[in-house]
Amino acid sequence: MRRCLTHSAVAAACGAAILIPRTTHAFGLGYGYEFAQAKFEADPGLPHTKVEWPTHRLALVDTTGRLATLFASAAATDYERTEQRSDFAIYTTETWTGRYVPMSAGTRVVISYAWSGAEVDAQREGGPVERQKLDFSEFRLQLGGLVPMNPLYVDLDVVDLIWRDMSGPAKIDRFQWNLNAEVGGMFGPLRAGPLLELDLVSAVDAAFDGRPFAWVWGFGAHFDARPLIVSFRWRSFTLATDDRGGTAKGRALMAGASLEY
Repeated sequence: MRRCLTHSAVAAACGAAILIPRTTHAFGLGYGYEFAQAKFEADPGLPHTKVEWPTHRLALVDTTGRLATLFASAAATDYERTEQRSDFAIYTTETWTGRYVPMSAGTRVVISYAWSGAEVDAQREGGPVERQKLDFSEFRLQLGGLVPMNPLYVDLDVVDLIWRDMSGPAKIDRFQWNLNAEVGGMFGPLRAGPLLELDLVSAVDAAFDGRPFAWVWGFGAHFDARPLIVSFRWRSFTLATDDRGGTAKGRALMAGASLEY
């Protein structure tokens, strides 16, 4: 049942992405550098840990529609279950049938990997600042697109799947499914506006288990002089770090660029 619901949700999100107007048809690579600082609370009532860390990110960007078609077709499956009964047993057959879902050029897919293996400043509440080794990794798959409505724009990620892991002075072991939006104004090649990211997995945990709701708000600015696109983002975040209610609250500043042809 859970697998069936997951496939249905992904298929519905891919269907929503089909409605995004087609703006660019490109393929490219990007790099971003981010510096974050956060206060981690693994268990309520225990001392917090403050950590500052840098992150490098490499990204593959595709707006030709080819990768979007591949992922949408993989997610769009039909499920059928049949039962045959006899006097002595019940035989169950489950059938999964794939469907081809073409996605138009302009639908954006971003596959990125972020990492950090630096010595960072860490401070346990009430203690001194120490240099400790931190290992961080994040794999991210985003499906969405840019909707230009000159002089306004809406940048959506209807699917944003994140697998994040951190070990060292603070720990993260978490899967996220985000819904992201950035809305702002366009001024020639420059566009800028506020952004919001909602962790849908934490929303379900908050509704049924009383755990913290994770979300991000901030501001994004982009200089689009294709094939070069330069981006800056400032974010204030509350992240769910595990499945037991741990959180990380902090801020991050990112600068990056991509070449898209």
